[in-house]
Amino acid sequence: MGKQTSPKFLLYLFAWVMAAILCSSGLQGYRILSEKAKQQRTVTESILRWKKSFLALSGTQDRWNRTFIQTSSARDMRTIKNMLDLNAYGLTLDNEAIAFKSDQTEVLSNAIPLKLKKVCLVSTGSDMVLKAATYEQLLAGYVKLSHRRDIFIDNVSIVGDKQVPEAVISDFCIYLRS
Repeated sequence: MGKQTSPKFLLYLFAWVMAAILCSSGLQGYRILSEKAKQQRTVTESILRWKKSFLALSGTQDRWNRTFIQTSSARDMRTIKNMLDLNAYGLTLDNEAIAFKSDQTEVLSNAIPLKLKKVCLVSTGSDMVLKAATYEQLLAGYVKLSHRRDIFIDNVSIVGDKQVPEAVISDFCIYLRS
């Protein structure tokens, strides 16, 4: 007959098997918990990067709002004329009256609307005519005016046969925030 296994041996064997199972389960739980913690750190870092980017853009939004006036704020031509502030550039209008040349058009960038309206203006006929005391003042004022982000200027002709220097602009438009 074979040797009988003692109950004490079976108890130790059972304890070792249980300890091995518990260690294995504990290690597996630790690995899973560590992986979840790593994923949570990644998500948290991503959210923090997004928040930082969003907060950095708030300055851009403020500049956007300061640069482009609201469409509803441009109620009448007097408001638009004041917004242009041509006197600050040494320029005057040929005619004190300005009018809309065309309807408002939506401004797109890569086929995406920018929530800006482009409104073209005229002072005489189909052009905007600006004047200045001298040609130097006319050119300097035009250059400064052309650097404004809320104004679009194209097709400019400097008229040299007049007593008062003038610039005839066929496309003089302003951008309004919608």
